[in-house]
Amino acid sequence: MTEKKMNLLVVIGLLAAACYYLYKSFTAPAYKMVFIGPYEFPKIIGSVLALLCLIVLVQTIIGEENTAFTISNFPLTGVTVAATCGFLFLWQKFGLFYMWGGIYSLLLLFAYRNEGGRFCRKNICLNLMISTSLMVFVYLAFGVLMRIKL
Repeated sequence: MTEKKMNLLVVIGLLAAACYYLYKSFTAPAYKMVFIGPYEFPKIIGSVLALLCLIVLVQTIIGEENTAFTISNFPLTGVTVAATCGFLFLWQKFGLFYMWGGIYSLLLLFAYRNEGGRFCRKNICLNLMISTSLMVFVYLAFGVLMRIKL
């Protein structure tokens, strides 16, 4: 498959999603207390997305680029998709968002920051610090400041 065909498929899919989003936002009940309110935001976002999709669709059709489409680092893409599905499943099944989120971010850090296929002590410590600080930040932002139960 060429890049042009892949771009056309992705843009058509995004355009279909934007049209559905616009349909839902225009058929949703609106509160007419103010001239511009929060009910207008989905309409604006959907309209901008549809307009940008149309522009990219025209540019893709006009363009002459016909190189082969390849996914670089395909195994890492598979690891990312599998880890994301596993994280979502474990979070929904057992709860404990912060624990599963920390393990998920740690796994992705090890997958993407592994230099030369070896695990050195420096990388392990750095990945643990990054993962832990990320989960502490998420806990402080959502759990403490916004009081959202994850």
